[in-house]
Amino acid sequence: MRVRVNHVVVACALAALTSPPPPARAAEGAALGDAQWVPSLAVTSGALVGDQTGSQSSIVFDGETSTTSPLRQPKTGNDRVVSPFVGGAVEIMTPALFPRVRFFVTGEVLPEFGPERLLAQDGQASRIRGPDVGAVLAKEEDQFHYTDGAPGTAGGPRTLNTAFGENEANGQGMRTVAQLDQLTFGAQAGVAFSFEVRGRELRIKPSIGWIHYKVNVRGYLVDPTCGPGPRSSTICTDTYNPNTGQKTFDAPDFRESILRGKDSGTFDGVGPGVDVELQTGRLGPFGTSIFVGLHGYYQPGDRSIAFKTSKRYNDAFGNDVDTATWETRVAPWIYRGAVGVRFQWLGSGD
Repeated sequence: MRVRVNHVVVACALAALTSPPPPARAAEGAALGDAQWVPSLAVTSGALVGDQTGSQSSIVFDGETSTTSPLRQPKTGNDRVVSPFVGGAVEIMTPALFPRVRFFVTGEVLPEFGPERLLAQDGQASRIRGPDVGAVLAKEEDQFHYTDGAPGTAGGPRTLNTAFGENEANGQGMRTVAQLDQLTFGAQAGVAFSFEVRGRELRIKPSIGWIHYKVNVRGYLVDPTCGPGPRSSTICTDTYNPNTGQKTFDAPDFRESILRGKDSGTFDGVGPGVDVELQTGRLGPFGTSIFVGLHGYYQPGDRSIAFKTSKRYNDAFGNDVDTATWETRVAPWIYRGAVGVRFQWLGSGD
């Protein structure tokens, strides 16, 4: 969808560039709408750029001893978020109150298409499996072993012929990911200074802008707790002889802690910007222009999104509570670069 919309933006820009140039301002200033309000619609594309930091930690509360200890090692990471957008804007410019000077107000809707960003990661959280190639989930191991005395009659050959412990288990870890919500809103108010450049009107438009957007954050944790095995090690599942299908060791207990959490935060920023706009053509009362702009927004106040999830267990390992905590912070400044094409109502010029 984003590719098709970008094609529309490019096509609109080419049409604007190849349309007839406007009359010279000195000869027909009224034809460019100098004495009236100028409403317009714009199609714009660009990207929001800002830094984000993610942190994560987890603990287990032992109900028997009333003590806490780390479940997984805490991690902190950061990433520079680049989120492209394709959107639209409505603008109204005042008549030329001073020679070559107008005031304008713009409202914007900017759908975002940015991917999720991995801010912090420990391991590769998915589900617990053994280290063997093609191993099934540890929770499903007993569903696939040979039936005793009848090889191959209950699910086919086994690959798990070596016990694995907590350290060797695949699929354990913890991560924090963030993504900008699809809809972003903005507004600008500023002054347009006009100049004549080879028979076309060039406008420099400094402004003060506002932006409103939302960040969605998800957290995920997977951690194994396994029972004691041979030689003072731990094992997470039963193991089998690949030739006979017989168990070589019974795993006494296995706990797979899975914790999920999510939250979101909305942010508002205010800051300066500037657009450069070139009048490219006119057909009757309609005019076209192309523009490029750069804006920065400062976001005051609390810029963090924090949440936690807990889960209680009562099994052979004890009466425990696992808790995971995630936090994401956005940087004080976020920036936006954009290009676009504008379609204006310039009046009849009579």
